[in-house]
Amino acid sequence: MSIRKRGRRSYQVRVAPFPAKTLPTQEAAKRHELELLLRRSQGDRYVEESRTLGQELDAWFTRRRAAGGNRDRTLEYYERCAKVWAPFRATKLADLRRAPLEDFITERAAKHSRSAQNELEHLKRVLHDARGRGQRVDDGVFGIPPIKHRSREGRALTVEQLYELMSWLPEHTKRLVLLAGMVGARQRVWFELTDDLLDLKSATMEIPPALSKSRRAHRIYLTGLEASLFREQLLVRAPGTRLVFPTPTGRRWTRSGFLDRVWLKATAAAAANDSVFEDFNFSLAAPHGGVAHGASRNGSGGRC
Repeated sequence: MSIRKRGRRSYQVRVAPFPAKTLPTQEAAKRHELELLLRRSQGDRYVEESRTLGQELDAWFTRRRAAGGNRDRTLEYYERCAKVWAPFRATKLADLRRAPLEDFITERAAKHSRSAQNELEHLKRVLHDARGRGQRVDDGVFGIPPIKHRSREGRALTVEQLYELMSWLPEHTKRLVLLAGMVGARQRVWFELTDDLLDLKSATMEIPPALSKSRRAHRIYLTGLEASLFREQLLVRAPGTRLVFPTPTGRRWTRSGFLDRVWLKATAAAAANDSVFEDFNFSLAAPHGGVAHGASRNGSGGRC
């Protein structure tokens, strides 16, 4: 007997060489038994019941998170890459076709080539794993050519433009953008900066190796205006946090959270008055210090 009743609403199915599985009804147990018998009879020719793209994207992420070894930033990157495929989440893998996927990602690449490049690579990686797990995936999808990306040159804002952009931001965040434009540190530095890294008496900001692109600690010397802006920020930030620029609830910003909740809204409003802010990227906002103050950062090099 492949099916055994183990208790009320408990039916165990055993079909070698597959692991046993317990189901709540006899009907469900019979369906599962037939599926296992079919799989055993067809061997390598058997194809799993097609799952949706959304199910496979979520399952792939769950496996990566359970495996460990991935940093929070890496997991956030996977989530961000998967998010863009929302229009296709309900589509079964066996029904995915090259043309609509290629048209979609090509249109996105026209505005965000680097993001589209990463998102297409992530989709192919997930589908490749799905195929290895028994799912049927059209070969044409893997034939979508990679997105080519050309790095854009940074656009520097004047001090007046920085203040204009700052005026469209909420109180808890506006000094982040102004200081980023003046000091020139990377986005991650601002999201993870804690108050113990600031010495406002000596007007310095320490960048530890973990936040430095070069993986070396260094110090940035602040102007009087920058030190004053930091003092203001420490007064208006959410209480009970060590982060200098936290969310309104005192938590660390994620790249996507800041983009959706703050940056896109502010730049869209600012662009309505001045086209210089159209499609303006946070990573391009820092003018390397020299634009704001006419000199380099006391040997710190501005960006870190």
